[in-house]
Amino acid sequence: MLTVLDQVDAKTRGLRMGADDYITKPFDLAELRTRVEAHLRRSERDLSASPLTYLPGNPLIEQVMRARIESQEPLAVLYIDLTYFKNYNDEYGWLKGDQVIKFLAKTILDVVTAFGSKDDFTGHIGGDDFAVLSTPDRAAKIAQEVINRFDAAVLEYYNEDARGRGYIEAMDRRGKPMRAPIM
Repeated sequence: MLTVLDQVDAKTRGLRMGADDYITKPFDLAELRTRVEAHLRRSERDLSASPLTYLPGNPLIEQVMRARIESQEPLAVLYIDLTYFKNYNDEYGWLKGDQVIKFLAKTILDVVTAFGSKDDFTGHIGGDDFAVLSTPDRAAKIAQEVINRFDAAVLEYYNEDARGRGYIEAMDRRGKPMRAPIM
């Protein structure tokens, strides 16, 4: 919003009505341009975020990875994917599958907070695929801790029969019956 109304109540009213920013006249053209560019960047970032996990999506993952490579600082990329997730989703439905994905996202974030650095980055590629950008000295610990925490709690997402058996009856990609182990 660009206006001559510079009183605090006018500004707060404008922002409450839906304005993303509020600039009063007279204004500096360079500042206006910079603010618009910042809003465009934020919009692009927000649009790429996963609506399920709220984690950054592919465009920002790629941008951060490219910047880290160009900086030539040590970089480790963890690609996290759930084995047998499709079978789980087929058996329990996408709502339960979404709960597992949210749990995995929270697990990753908790582990990166505990064992990573403030510069580590976590993104949601899509589905059950995640990326963590860290450093080589932290990567193995982060990866192992994500596995340990996920494995310790994932049984809660299965019914009692599957927990007891250690698998679910499923179909492979060719339509043949199979036993899909716990994710």
